[in-house]
This record gives sequence, C-alpha cells and structure tokens, in this order.
Amino acid sequence: LCLRALATLRVAGVPEHFNAPFHLANERGLYKSKGINFQWTMEPKGTGAMAQALECGKVDMAVMLAEGAVARAAVGAPIKVVGTYVKSPLRWG
Repeated sequence: LCLRALATLRVAGVPEHFNAPFHLANERGLYKSKGINFQWTMEPKGTGAMAQALECGKVDMAVMLAEGAVARAAVGAPIKVVGTYVKSPLRWG
C-alpha cells in the first residue's frame, strides 16, 4: 500500500447558492478521492476581501466577480482569471 499526502486547495467564495456544487462535491468525498484536501472559506464581504485573501496567500483560488479580479490584476496584483463559472448577469434589486 502506497500512501501519499493530499494536496491542499484553499478556495474562497460568497455565501450564495451557486457555490453549492463545491460543497456537495466536498461532502461526497469527490475531492479526497482525487487526492485533494479541499478547504472552503466563506467570505461574506465579497470580491474585495477575496482579492485581498488571494494577494496575501490565504487562499489559492476564489469564485469572485471578474471585474474585481481584473481591476486588481491591472494594478499589478498576482491574480489570474482562469475561467467563467456563472454566466448569467447579476441582477440587483
């Protein structure tokens, strides 16, 4: 039997329904089955706080508004947009 250490993936996101797949996959052991120690950080303060957590190395990835990520990257923050998760626009009000 060969045991290997799990790779840790620290992800941040807001407390919204569209993040449910991350939680369900974790509860069902899908990350662990692939050798990933999944850690979720709930960030109710939103994109600005998640960008700060990325810049400080507190998380590895964040599910955040692209505009906030691009704004931080434009001023030199080490943030990369790697994909689109929610394609529908946010509707306020």
